[in-house]
Amino acid sequence: MNDKRSPDARAAFAQEAIDSGAYRPLARGGEAVQHLRQALERVQRESVSLVRIGASLEEFVQQQEGRYADLEQELNDTGLLYVASYQLQARSEPKEVLRHVRELLEQLVGVESFALYLVASDGLAVPVAHKGMSEAELTPLRTSEGALAVVFGRKTPLMVEGSPLPKGSTASPLAVVPLLLSDRVMGAIVITKLFPHKSSWAQVDQQLFHLLSSHAASALVAAHLVQRQSDLLGTLAGLGESLK
Repeated sequence: MNDKRSPDARAAFAQEAIDSGAYRPLARGGEAVQHLRQALERVQRESVSLVRIGASLEEFVQQQEGRYADLEQELNDTGLLYVASYQLQARSEPKEVLRHVRELLEQLVGVESFALYLVASDGLAVPVAHKGMSEAELTPLRTSEGALAVVFGRKTPLMVEGSPLPKGSTASPLAVVPLLLSDRVMGAIVITKLFPHKSSWAQVDQQLFHLLSSHAASALVAAHLVQRQSDLLGTLAGLGESLK
């Protein structure tokens, strides 16, 4: 549509619009560059802020993922310990208890070679069962010397540290687990070698060793007594008298 106003009228209208602030004249060269520079600086500051926020969010997500992974591992370890304890106490023959101890050491810990020692009347620790060890290695050990002396004194498992772990032997074992009956050390499990894929101890290994230390001896003794007792009902009757 053609503007029928005279040139003077159009100029007056434009000036009035500028004076009222409805329109602003285009900034000249230097002022336009300054405005553009300020806008770019604002964008840069906002970009840096967004990058920092993104990094913080990424770190938070990684922390939560690590936390959930640790929690999942703890739940898994707790389940393993529960099953191991139940299976250990459910055996009614000493050979079954020993087989379960061997399975725990092999499958859950990664033990390739070990020997189970019981304390004899003369005070020596005598090997009664083993896996992956030669007869030459299976000699009686003095409980007052070496790693056995430490374990019998502290009554807690002893584990050699290192990654990878050093080579072990009966004289210098990788781990020794005391077999406790009440507060008395009845023997020990001496571990001399792990499978090649097992280069260091896991956190759950120590918990499994404490489990074996607390329950293996009592499970062996209970299974031995049950095996020797032909009259189980008579045994239960005697147990009832002991509970009174």
